Amino acid sequence: MRWTPDRDAKLQKLLRAGLSGAQIAERMNVSRCAVVGRKYRLALCEEDTRPPAYSDDEIAAMLALRKAGASGKAVAKALRRPLSSIYTKVSRMGIAS
Repeated sequence: MRWTPDRDAKLQKLLRAGLSGAQIAERMNVSRCAVVGRKYRLALCEEDTRPPAYSDDEIAAMLALRKAGASGKAVAKALRRPLSSIYTKVSRMGIAS
């Protein structure tokens, strides 16, 4: 499969419609990796989709909550962060989970 201007236009239209890479791949009969790669080559992606780094206040709150025995779920709720992000941060900081 070759990317043509028409296929690029269709990709852009589907991205603007909010479809995921997998949904676009299915509609265009290509792999999800092809969609993601083309999206990057055309610079159609956000600059940085990573969540913001933890602030010093968030880290202090996380440590205090964990010390008080709060669960990962409670910490995530208090900091308004995904639970997976909390577990990753706790693990990287070497805090017992």
